[in-house]
Amino acid sequence: MDKKYKISLSISIDSEKIFYLKIYEELYKLFSIEKSKNKYSNIDFIFKNIKTNNIFYLELKERNIKYINYNSFFMGLTKLNNINKFYFNCLLVWKFDSKYFYIKFNEDLLKSNKLYIKSSYVYEIKKNILNNGSIDDLIEYIKVNF
Repeated sequence: MDKKYKISLSISIDSEKIFYLKIYEELYKLFSIEKSKNKYSNIDFIFKNIKTNNIFYLELKERNIKYINYNSFFMGLTKLNNINKFYFNCLLVWKFDSKYFYIKFNEDLLKSNKLYIKSSYVYEIKKNILNNGSIDDLIEYIKVNF
């Protein structure tokens, strides 16, 4: 394994911890929140509403690109198909610096264009169908919708 891969992986894990701490700080009275224990899981976080016991999942994609330059984002074909099968009540989140784009999973996403990029198939998710804003906007969306 080359050093670039190791560095990238550690940054990703640290970023998820930072995200978790911010979300937990704002939502711990409403949800129990767990990080997925399986690093190969199709989701990153499991939320359980304390009052209703309803569960939802969150998949976080963090990117170090300028979102303003793109009209769409990508989600792995297998990942999105598995979310459809096993984690239907899922919030998909793309993070770019301090800007978040997010959407509650729905089957219409499976009708998105399929592309072959860097040796794998992905769904092309159009940016204009996504909610967007700060971490506080995302937290408010979770409070209202889950």
